Amino acid sequence: MKIKKETLINALNLVEHDEGGMFFQTCESDIVADIGEGRTRSLYNSIYYMLDEKSPICHLHRNKSDIVTYFHAGSVLDYTLISEDGKITYHKVGVDIEKNHKPQLLIPRGYWCYAVLTEGEFSLVSEAVIPGFDYDDRDLMSKAELHDLFPQYYEELKEYTTDE
Repeated sequence: MKIKKETLINALNLVEHDEGGMFFQTCESDIVADIGEGRTRSLYNSIYYMLDEKSPICHLHRNKSDIVTYFHAGSVLDYTLISEDGKITYHKVGVDIEKNHKPQLLIPRGYWCYAVLTEGEFSLVSEAVIPGFDYDDRDLMSKAELHDLFPQYYEELKEYTTDE
């Protein structure tokens, strides 16, 4: 069954996200987790997230929470992760196991990551964030920060920062 992108956007109430793409929060735990330093977060929350041909990049960012991404529909997403010690890994989130796609991906807390739609009209995934997502716990990477932290990857990754 082929579903239209516009149908998904409307049915799932997707809106623009500042990392790129579109999202909608689907649920949030009413259980609260202590994350230290006198701060709390919901135990978990979850979103739908879509990249499409108009907004094909989820820009370089990191979170203080673990994120598990689950593929739902559309084309494969290419994810790049950079560990805190600078090791870079590449992943394909999709359902074509013969092409080494994985239907889910763990993005550990503290890892920098970005995602790109390189083919097709859209890709729809969900993300479960544990403890729950909060904008205060997320950093977007600038070109200057990329140059300072990972100069060895600057040329490869500069287009995935939030700078114009």
